[in-house]
Amino acid sequence: METTTKKHLNLMESTVIREHERLAGLTLSIPIESEHTASTEALILVFCEGLRAGAGKLSREQFLDAESMLGAHIGVSGDSKFIHITLQSLDTTLAQSLKLLELMLVTPTFAEKEIKRIKELLTNALTLSKEDAKARAYEGFVNTCTKPTDSRYVFPIDELSRTIQKVTAKSLKSFHKILWNSEWIYTSGGSAPSAKKIASCIKKLRGDNVSKVKVSPVSVPFIEREKGSVQLLDIPHKQNIEFSIGNTLPLTRTDTDYPAFVFGMSVLALYGGFSGRLMSTVREKEGLTYSIYGQAEKVTKTEQGFWRIATFFAPKDAVKGITATLREIKLIREKGITENELTRFKAIMNTRSSLVNDSLIKKVREVQGLRENDISDAEYKKFKSKLQKMTVSEVQSALKKYLNLETIVISGAGPIQSVKKELEAFKV
Repeated sequence: METTTKKHLNLMESTVIREHERLAGLTLSIPIESEHTASTEALILVFCEGLRAGAGKLSREQFLDAESMLGAHIGVSGDSKFIHITLQSLDTTLAQSLKLLELMLVTPTFAEKEIKRIKELLTNALTLSKEDAKARAYEGFVNTCTKPTDSRYVFPIDELSRTIQKVTAKSLKSFHKILWNSEWIYTSGGSAPSAKKIASCIKKLRGDNVSKVKVSPVSVPFIEREKGSVQLLDIPHKQNIEFSIGNTLPLTRTDTDYPAFVFGMSVLALYGGFSGRLMSTVREKEGLTYSIYGQAEKVTKTEQGFWRIATFFAPKDAVKGITATLREIKLIREKGITENELTRFKAIMNTRSSLVNDSLIKKVREVQGLRENDISDAEYKKFKSKLQKMTVSEVQSALKKYLNLETIVISGAGPIQSVKKELEAFKV
């Protein structure tokens, strides 16, 4: 596959070309340049649902029927930084699918009856999410480390439910207008003719719109803590207690220690499979959980992030599980990794990179993620090269410096009552 990137006045355009590819894919991300508040988050939730709920002369049902008849899929999602729009289609129906996408982007209806339906839908979904122990554990972890002004802060469910009711058709249309004048970032994938059709569509949509001056994200300081924190939320009907365990990470992607830390975290808790130390010990040898993975996350070129372990334990195994997890984190921090692990994980990372290149959709997703974070192909290639040239001493130095256990955060959600006192004792 061949990847190219071009920068226009109001558009960052990337293409992933694979000749004779029948599938065509598009991922478009539009930056949100609004202050991070509960009102903005509520607006994003309603907007993402509303964008697919009727456009032009098509009702929501007619729009979805047209999409289904084409065998295409148009998705809309959002986070605190971007509205993400995806399209997947066969090359034979790509032209019609792009017309449907254009209709959705240019003339969304935001009908009052649909807004009412969406508010009810989202309110019910948020109510159900109170029982999502994994998400609630993550919420407790992130909110212990951040302030509400931080884009990573998770607003309380009840607050979002109340704020959603205040969203109006007028506010949705104003938000749509703001997004239309932002700088767009997109990646297309498929054959050269498919990529050409997508480029023509996007450039037509942008027209001569002049983008605003690109606003660099402001790094919001983390909450300073002098000791560890244990956050527990009781969700009694669950079988297991979900945990997010970790801390803030005072590194950006441009820091020299970042590749070494990423490598060390991979050895400790690589996502997927059984390669990481935590999977081979806490799961395989001790049988305390089925899944335990971790990584450095939410790190950009301008913002520091976190390192976090995600796992779950049955209440009877929770204390043993946390103890074993902290033991392995402490061990890798003090002793580092072995030469064997260095060699083995270089091969694993290289293989994973190759597998991404075998999948058009995964490659499009990877390229788009890089562009959203203002990372060029050359910079990413340099990062992967550093991983392959990594030494044991570099990894040990980074882990010892940044794997902070003194103020570690343990956030758990689930049936905690039987072990609440024992878990709270993990506070440093």
